[in-house]
Amino acid sequence: TMAPGAGATVTITSVSTPTVSTGLSSTGATTPSPTILSWQATDPNGDSLVYSLYVKASDENDWHLLKDKLQQTSFALDPAALADGRYMAKIVASDENSNPPALAREDTLLSAPFWIDHTPPQIQMQSKKEAAGGFEIHFRAEDDTSPLSSAEFSVDGKEWSDVNSDDGIVDSRSETFSIRVENPAPGEHV
Repeated sequence: TMAPGAGATVTITSVSTPTVSTGLSSTGATTPSPTILSWQATDPNGDSLVYSLYVKASDENDWHLLKDKLQQTSFALDPAALADGRYMAKIVASDENSNPPALAREDTLLSAPFWIDHTPPQIQMQSKKEAAGGFEIHFRAEDDTSPLSSAEFSVDGKEWSDVNSDDGIVDSRSETFSIRVENPAPGEHV
């Protein structure tokens, strides 16, 4: 505890950019992964800190309290808690549990914007053709909510391989891709 005016502070040093991914279960159903929010905070005189976590959609003005009195410096958002969209988080750190109300201090930090996107991109086959010693596939992937960040392909359910978009970087809501498969086994492939 410090005397009033002695410059007591609570500092939040960073908030990691939350991430979310969408996977497919063995039944083919979409299974959203949780969004993990994490941060670091310190109190100069070693007081214990508690946190309040708020979120808001990018088009909203008001913050919505998700969790109060958090003791840990991370929180897993329930995948179904928020609709698809762009959000920000606000962390409020306080040393209120270690000080009388008049001496308690707090600090606030906003996260970078992040996407919640439970809906997988739509894939549209543009062309497929046999080429010498293999075949080529050209397709478009499009997501209504957030920018695409990666793409993979697999032949016959075997090892997955990363694929770059035709423009060289997967970074927008709509991308085109070209895949060449060399020397496939005879027969049909998936």
